[in-house]
Amino acid sequence: MCDALTQIRRVAKLPKGHCPGWTYPMPYGKRFRIAGSDYPDNVEDEFDCPLGEVGGEFYLRESICIDDAGNSGFGQSPYAWHVNYPDGTSHWKFSKSALRTIGKKPASKMPKWAARVVFEIVAIRIERLNDMKPEDAVKSGMRKLTRKVASDDHGIAESKALERYQAQWDKRTTDAKHFWQANPWVWVIDIQRIEA
Repeated sequence: MCDALTQIRRVAKLPKGHCPGWTYPMPYGKRFRIAGSDYPDNVEDEFDCPLGEVGGEFYLRESICIDDAGNSGFGQSPYAWHVNYPDGTSHWKFSKSALRTIGKKPASKMPKWAARVVFEIVAIRIERLNDMKPEDAVKSGMRKLTRKVASDDHGIAESKALERYQAQWDKRTTDAKHFWQANPWVWVIDIQRIEA
């Protein structure tokens, strides 16, 4: 899935005190501003994308199990860790930092040096969730085709990808005000995979 992933969406937590009925976020250099829709110069607040800025990098967090540790023999990265990943693969990874314990680690506790997948941020924008188009669902990792269809059914296949994305969004969202139907503001982040 990571190879097909070129766009992600995350709920935009707008600054406290904004009035969602009359404000909209707009780009302002590397930051975004909340401004009145009737008076764009009436700036309320500025804020940043929590994943970073264009050109920045972030890594895919996975649950892992570290089952062995040792001395790498390298001065720059003196620690060696044997890391097992969810898909059954394992690798020796080297780091400058020591871990207190080995064993299972949830994705939220995965150290950066254990990452297999790193993404570079190519573009950032902010929009309403329901503005998503079928081709955006495909960019977000939803496969276009679940079965072989005739070439003239291409649009139908993309629409199915959007329906699957909507279902997946609601399944992983715990707050009702962020469900698809609620149409929250979201960060739309275009990414490209780079080698870890």
